[in-house]
Parts: sequence; C-alpha cells; structure tokens
Amino acid sequence: MAQISTRQVSQMCQRLGTALTAGLDIRAAVDRESRYGSPVYRRHLTQVAEQVGRGATLAEALRACGSYFPRLTCDLAEVGEETGNLEGVLLRVADHYRHLLRLRRTFLLGILWPGIQLTLAVLIIGGLILVLDMLGAQVAVFGLSGKRGLLIYVLGVAGVACTLALVARGLLRGWFGPLPGALLYRVPVVGPSLQTMALARLCWTLSLALNAGIDAVRALRMALYSTQSRHYTRRLDEAEAVIVRGGQFHEALRRCDAFPDEFLMAMENAETTGTESESLTHLSAEYQRQAEAATLALAVAASVGIWILVAALLIYMIFRLFFTFYLQPMNEALEMLGAVPWRDSAP
Repeated sequence: MAQISTRQVSQMCQRLGTALTAGLDIRAAVDRESRYGSPVYRRHLTQVAEQVGRGATLAEALRACGSYFPRLTCDLAEVGEETGNLEGVLLRVADHYRHLLRLRRTFLLGILWPGIQLTLAVLIIGGLILVLDMLGAQVAVFGLSGKRGLLIYVLGVAGVACTLALVARGLLRGWFGPLPGALLYRVPVVGPSLQTMALARLCWTLSLALNAGIDAVRALRMALYSTQSRHYTRRLDEAEAVIVRGGQFHEALRRCDAFPDEFLMAMENAETTGTESESLTHLSAEYQRQAEAATLALAVAASVGIWILVAALLIYMIFRLFFTFYLQPMNEALEMLGAVPWRDSAP
C-alpha cells in the first residue's frame, strides 16, 4: 500500500499548522489541503476531509487511511487535539520531518559521487559483455557474453540491488526479528549512527508528549515506537509494566536492554531533579546535532564500501582483459612455435 513521503507529510503538517494558527477551522483547512498535490495524496486527503466533516477527529481521520500516514503523525495529532494545541503540535511535527529530510539529504549527497562511479562501472561491464562478443573475442565476463549474457547480467544486477534494498529495509524495520537488528547495531560506524538517530527521535517524541501532559505509559509507548526499530520496542510490554508499577522512565528504558548507559544516566538525573521535560528537550537538540554528524559518518562509510566494490570490479576487468588480449595470445603463439619442428639448416 502507498505511503506518504516524508516531504509530503512535512509540508502537510506545516500548512495545516499555519492555517490553524491563522484561525482557520480544521474542516476548512483539511478541505483546502485536499485540492493540491499528487492524485494519490489528494484522494487520501479527500477521505480525511470527509471523515472530519462527519465529526471525526483529525487523528481518527488519518488512521482511517490505513498505513498511508505515519503512526507518529497520527499519535501526535491526537495529542494535539486532546491538549487543545493541535496547531503547535503540527508545526513541531513539521520541524521534526524537515530534520529527517536534512539527514537524508546529507547522506545522499555524501554517497552521490561514489554512486555515480559504481553506476558507470556497472554500465561499462555490461557494455563489454556485448562489445567483446560483437568483436568476435572469445572472452566471457563473469561467464557471460553476447546479448543473452547482457540480459542475464542486467537481470542479475537488478536482482542484487532489489535484494540489498529489501534486506536493508527489513533490518531497519525489524522484519527478520530482533536478533539481526541487534547485530546491526553492533556494526562499527553503522550501529552508533543508527542509534544516535533513534535516540534523537525518542527524546523529541517523549519531550513533546510530556509537555502536552500525556500519561507516562502512553508517552513511553509513543517514544519507543518513534524509534522505528524493533531493537527498541521488542520489550515494550516489560517497559510499560515498570511504569504501571510506579517506576520511572529510566528504569523502564533500562528493561529494554537496548539503550546506552550515558543516555540512561542522563534520564535518571533528569527524573531525580524533576526536570524531565526540559532535560529531554536539551537531549533531543544534542542528539539531533549528533545525528547530523553520524549521518555524515555513515555516508563516508558507505562511500568507502562503494569505492572498494568499484575497485574490485575494475581490477577484475583489467586482469581479465590483460589475460585475454595479451597473455593468452602470447601463450598460443609460444605453443605454436613449440609445435613446429626445427629444420636442419646445414648445407
């Protein structure tokens, strides 16, 4: 099922929040929003407008669209409506998604040039598979030659790319259970980067929920789900049970067995001094700054990996062509010379 893009949900929250701040009614604001955007976006916003027109809350209308809108957006819209500060919450949600877009842009720009090099290398190898066959050279690249070999190569590259994309998405979303995700968080550079981004989202969500007066159990649940990782939500029931028994947030998060000690210590200090909301706001800002640096480090690590792959492909092709067009003909010539008997040149 289609899902709204991060850019679209950011712009939607910004426009709705601005309209509500200006005094526009929520029904009129949503109805106006449904007139713009892509056909899929307009169809879902029209459904939301119809639901709101029949008396549903914005959160209920968003959830009625299935998984099109992010769970965090629906939950925070409900928080805004319950506290009477929907416009403020929507504007903060828009800021949050703009931050995610900045992180994504930083990562993509970091791997842009290595990605172009990898694309060119893949295209060059595909061209060689076809050109060498057209020239009549008896050489196969990865055991492939000719038009049929090129087709197999293209399908193989597409299959590998799709598989890697699905595996990466599955690891981040927890499709394969908690163990692969836990191992991913232990990978140097990758693990700390993903953890920093998740902690930034958790602190931001928990701070917003507490400022809005949401009860502790619900605030904890929203915060853990905002990490978008089963690595942090796999023990959600145990964490909630700690809060139900009257425990504090740092005790509940410790039961998740996924958070670093320095983060738990900061939470404990904040709760001991009674400054949870303020401390979480500062922590959120700090982790957002760290997330930007972590994203850059992740982009560098990805670039190095791509460059290694490109170098391996080029080295393979250089040695393959060197063997085919230099060593192999030389060996064949030497063998022919060795097969010709030497004639007696004496008079």
